[in-house]
Amino acid sequence: MDTAQIIFHANDITAEFDNEKKYTTSEYMKMRASFLITFSFPIQDNESTVLYPKQQKSSGRKVLSTALQLIGSIIRCDWDNLDIKMKKLQSSKRDDRTATKRFFPLELTVENLYDQISGASQHFRSDYEPNQKLVNSTNLWNSGILGIPEEIVRISIAPYLKARSLHSLRLTNRRMYKFLQSVVPGLKLKLFHHQIRSLEWMEIRERRCITEEDLLCSNNSSIVGTMLHDGESVCGGDYHRSVTGGATVKLCTRRPNSLSNGVAKSYRFDALSGSSINTTQFTSAHSKHLPSHLRSTKAARGGLLCDEPGLGKTVTVLSLILRSLGLSVDATEDSSTIDDEAIFHSYWESEYLTIHVRRPAILKLVTRLLNSDSESGYFIPPIGTFDCQDYFDVIEKGKEICLQDIRINANKGDCKDFRAFEADIYRVFENAMTYNPSDNDVHRAAQRMVNNAKVILATFKSEQVNTAMKALSRIRLSESYALINMLEAKKRAELHDPLVASSSTLLVVPNPLLNHWEEQIIRHINFQYSAKRSIYYHTKKRNFELSNPAVSFDLEQTLNQGPFVFIDDGTKALPPASTLSRFSIVLTAYNRFTAEWKQGSLENELRATRKGVTYWGDDLSEEASPLLKVHWLRLIVDEGHTMGKNPNNTIQFCSWITAQRRWGMTGTPTNQIASQTGLRNLFFLQNFVKHNFFSRELGKEKLWNSLINNGWKDDHLASFYRLKHLLSFLMVRHTKDDLVELPPPIYLTTSINLSQSEKKTYNTLVSSVRTNIITTSMEGKTSGWQDSLLNPRNSKYANEALINLRISCCGSYQILPSITNIHWSETLEMLRDIHKVNDTSINLVNNFIYRCTNGELSGCQQCGIQLQTLFVIPCGHLVCPECIDSETTSCPVCETPFDADDFQRLQPGIDFQFCPNLEEEKKDRESKRSLSRAFSSPNNNAEVNLEEEEEREVDESHTRSRRHKKGEECEYSREYSDGKCKICREEHFDCNFDNAEQRCYTCFKYAEEVPEYASKAKYVVDKLIELRSSFQGSVSPAAVRFFGKRGDPKSMNRRPLKAIVFSQFRPIYEYFGNRLIRKFGGTCVADYAFGGTRSQELSKFIHDPQCFVMLLSKQGSLGLDLSFVTHLFFLDTIYDKALESQVVARAYRMGASGPVYVEQLTAAASIEEVIQQMNEARQSHNSDQTEKHAKMHFLLKRSQLVRQPQVQMNARRKRNAQDCVDDDDKNSRQPRTVRFKD
Repeated sequence: MDTAQIIFHANDITAEFDNEKKYTTSEYMKMRASFLITFSFPIQDNESTVLYPKQQKSSGRKVLSTALQLIGSIIRCDWDNLDIKMKKLQSSKRDDRTATKRFFPLELTVENLYDQISGASQHFRSDYEPNQKLVNSTNLWNSGILGIPEEIVRISIAPYLKARSLHSLRLTNRRMYKFLQSVVPGLKLKLFHHQIRSLEWMEIRERRCITEEDLLCSNNSSIVGTMLHDGESVCGGDYHRSVTGGATVKLCTRRPNSLSNGVAKSYRFDALSGSSINTTQFTSAHSKHLPSHLRSTKAARGGLLCDEPGLGKTVTVLSLILRSLGLSVDATEDSSTIDDEAIFHSYWESEYLTIHVRRPAILKLVTRLLNSDSESGYFIPPIGTFDCQDYFDVIEKGKEICLQDIRINANKGDCKDFRAFEADIYRVFENAMTYNPSDNDVHRAAQRMVNNAKVILATFKSEQVNTAMKALSRIRLSESYALINMLEAKKRAELHDPLVASSSTLLVVPNPLLNHWEEQIIRHINFQYSAKRSIYYHTKKRNFELSNPAVSFDLEQTLNQGPFVFIDDGTKALPPASTLSRFSIVLTAYNRFTAEWKQGSLENELRATRKGVTYWGDDLSEEASPLLKVHWLRLIVDEGHTMGKNPNNTIQFCSWITAQRRWGMTGTPTNQIASQTGLRNLFFLQNFVKHNFFSRELGKEKLWNSLINNGWKDDHLASFYRLKHLLSFLMVRHTKDDLVELPPPIYLTTSINLSQSEKKTYNTLVSSVRTNIITTSMEGKTSGWQDSLLNPRNSKYANEALINLRISCCGSYQILPSITNIHWSETLEMLRDIHKVNDTSINLVNNFIYRCTNGELSGCQQCGIQLQTLFVIPCGHLVCPECIDSETTSCPVCETPFDADDFQRLQPGIDFQFCPNLEEEKKDRESKRSLSRAFSSPNNNAEVNLEEEEEREVDESHTRSRRHKKGEECEYSREYSDGKCKICREEHFDCNFDNAEQRCYTCFKYAEEVPEYASKAKYVVDKLIELRSSFQGSVSPAAVRFFGKRGDPKSMNRRPLKAIVFSQFRPIYEYFGNRLIRKFGGTCVADYAFGGTRSQELSKFIHDPQCFVMLLSKQGSLGLDLSFVTHLFFLDTIYDKALESQVVARAYRMGASGPVYVEQLTAAASIEEVIQQMNEARQSHNSDQTEKHAKMHFLLKRSQLVRQPQVQMNARRKRNAQDCVDDDDKNSRQPRTVRFKD
């Protein structure tokens, strides 16, 4: 950057005012400024004809500075856009209070990237004109062509037209196009504004396959503008920069000059090297001379629908399908226009082949030609060896040549010009036929050799092309992009021949969302829209009721009635490809892809058919999946962010599918993970949608690294904006901020004090973590780094330790330390024999270990905190892990120095046994019931009724279970009220304790109160009881949704209580589920955890007014529509904010009639508070390796013991320490002896 000038508009200074104080311009002012930046580029005199000169290894060109690359990535060349903005700035009606997004990001993260892309006005202007060929009529409504009111056309005519007819009607004029943009034939809903925007963008992206030739040819600018979207608002007038991720930059002069013939001059240069690119070759007149890879490099015909969760992406996708219903694949689009001749020459001249490969091949080819005829010897020696004095009278001098000369030239040259070699071969025989008469033997031999040469050369070229096809995976490692493009085109052409053309859309969804998509299709699509349409459910299961009469299990009946939707749950073999192609929508799940992957790809099947052998193993002869034998119109993957992971079976199978358009729909394109990993996910996502400019199959991953990845690692803003340009082309994203009418959620964070038992468990885990970190970090003669939780190799165990810490914050289990007798005795012997500790201290350590193994606490002799596990100092003192660190070399109590190696060896090897609270409580419950039965009396009289006693004895002895007989129902005991059936001994589940007696009237079981030691469970239950009492009456959610006034607080208060309790860990989930069920009963609680009963539990939660709370796990965080939910409880703190957003979006979505109250429960002074602080700070890290384990290691190092309040701690510290000494003295007077076995 050479200079920078800043021009301030002094007349545009405005002062800010406050209610209490008036600020003067000298103290605070708001100023608008214009920046004029000038810079120079190293444009060379000789313009390059290569689009990406940086890719040439021998180019030797310098790389532009970081500042120049940044300017090239943000500069715009659309002067009209500047004029529009200047008019708005000069307008007196402008609003200075309008919030604008930050131009430069605070840090390079994918979240900041999405924030800049999000918005309803990103892809379209208010004056957007989608097609340049529309009829330009002033008023067709008054001209007699359409003398029908607009509302009649929009409501009564357009929705009943076929998709093609509706599209033709929209193209009649601009007003009609814009007026009917919200009409979707066959859809029952009315689309929201952002859905209409997304639908328009998706239709434009699907309209035509765009190649690099379209982007570069000057006469195709109008076509590209029509096929893409409004370039002035997104692409900055430079489509090629957006599609290629900033590979090139375009500069345009504002006004034409005398040398440009009245046209504004434009320049294009390479974004990395700054080398100028000759754009005059990219015109219609020169397009046939363009390199073949420019014509075959295609942009993605599809993209990523990344609206936030809850904004109706499902309805948008269904609208896209309905608007293109009946449209079939274009067979000519994917057909190859590149013949084998072009592939051969590109392969022969590529850098993949060396002279050591070409030269032997040429010499063998000449030898094969000589062996093809017995009289080929005429053409070997030079013409001078024959008596042909008049030869040069017939043949021009200098054009004489023989096969021996061809061999000599091959040995001297690099053999790269095969066309010249081929011409020399034919010239040898043409000279012979020209000089010799037709009846001469040499003439006849030359004729035969010409025919032989044609066959041999064609065979040689075919062999080389086949070799290139086999070596495609190795060629991808080189930078021969033109060759790779042609080979991929030939490969696609071979695979397209056996495919069945269709007009079908393949929808792939996660397994739990299959029923959700079925419900959405049935609810929102009008099946009477055109012909009779039916849904076929492809499954082996017949144990559930059909949700709609249109759903059928009979395939033949469905095909006769008119197939529309094919739903596959993966339990039954698929029908042939010809049957699948007859359905408009084929809905399947991820598990189908995983199962079908084992059968291999269609390419493997075709290769095996040609060879006549089996493929994919000797014992497998299965054919490829029918899904791979259909040429799909469209492939849509729900939760498409899963396609951004490293390739697995599902992703690989998805890459085998042939589809003309590809879409990924997700609310979270990348989770809140390391930014470098998120960048990697975006690379795989654009590969999934088949964006060839960075295709891994075409070997262009190096281009991605040079343009985006490497600069991102070095925190270069140019990479940020290059990726922004690319995603602006591939992605559309709307946020809930675009929906003003949607009430935002109300967040609340509640800090819960852990109970004593929960503190005991949590502190024990923290002690074990800190013990590991301290002992393995001490500098001694031997290193313990190999066992450290901070070692990246031990990330698995570090993650387990962190999960255990987080689970313990919810009190789902207890911990009982244990130690073997050998380790116990070794610790005491080392204190006695090596460190010469007195008997009192040894007894103190012995008692500590004994109390530890019995679950009792011992006090730290430094700070007095009571813990199960403590450090044993070589001097015999006991301290907690917070009174010592990795740099401590002396006892904190007596300041006696010690050796780090002796300290490490002295620690007893304590193991931890996890005891779930549910199992312990179950044992206590059974014990109490047994005691109750033993001591209960049948009546209050002293005399015992013998008959009742006999009946009681029979009842007591009847403890074995048996199966129910036919028609026999469960029987429950009113007397014992244990809730178990007398016959099968199964406990009654569907209890309802929501009554005055808090007793189930079926099994006579009473509700169980939550114990005080379960702090979070106690709080949630009490809060639900309080909310239950405030939400009087049971109102149907459907009634509130349809009859409640949006935005009316009274209407919101009339909503019934529907609460979600979420946890991502199974032990917490089961623990809280048991508490809720035993307090409220199974009738009031729905459990969305197990796949077999999810549909029934979800239906109960939605429609049953008695069911007011549902347990939700991580598996239910996607796809559910729970807009009627009023409250949401997070039991544990989540540091993946993307997951938290997904869960909140189940309730915070379109259709909500009121706000959802989101309450985060946090254990006070625990690791959960550290996680919450880290989420608020959004800490980032630099290197990829650091990002991988940074959060986990940061949390482990920040884990601290939960202590008593500081005020109480200072008062009790000395007393606790003294009590510990007194207890030790007592124990020393009455020692517990432990005998050790050899």
